[in-house]
Amino acid sequence: MRKFTVAVAGALALMGIAAPAQAAIFLEITGTSGTFGDNQVTCPTAETCAFTRAFTFLTPSGFNLASATISTAQAPGAAGATISNIDFTSVLLNNVAFTLFNSPSISEFGALNNLALTAGATNNLIVNGRNTGDGAFAGTLVFAGTPGAVPEPGTWAMMLFGFGATGIAMRRRKRPLAMQIA
Repeated sequence: MRKFTVAVAGALALMGIAAPAQAAIFLEITGTSGTFGDNQVTCPTAETCAFTRAFTFLTPSGFNLASATISTAQAPGAAGATISNIDFTSVLLNNVAFTLFNSPSISEFGALNNLALTAGATNNLIVNGRNTGDGAFAGTLVFAGTPGAVPEPGTWAMMLFGFGATGIAMRRRKRPLAMQIA
């Protein structure tokens, strides 16, 4: 019984040490663009730590394309320090991966161009990476609409009805009789 109590106490202690689950941060997008990021990505040990940040946002009304960029930034309070030590392992917008440009000792950067979205729908942006010490990252979302979008079903129905009515009118039209010469 004593071993069981010690095991339960140990498990509870480990659960207390474990990093808390992080809820998705809702981004309020107004207009044609928005920003996201985290200026306090910390690793309490000298070893590399993994991190995940989740963001959600609604596609602004009237837009159905999104482009985005993300890059590392200097952590606050690190005046004169080098760019934060963050390595992006993946950045996903609705499970579509950003193209990442990772280079040692240089700022990390990623981009995604013209991803089709549904206007007014909820979108998920997930940033995964590794860091040592303090770090920060920032990103931008830019929205656009597509010219020549697909017509609504009601528009298609009216067009087909119009073609049908024209066809019926042409078929019922009486043809003039040709004069015969005797």
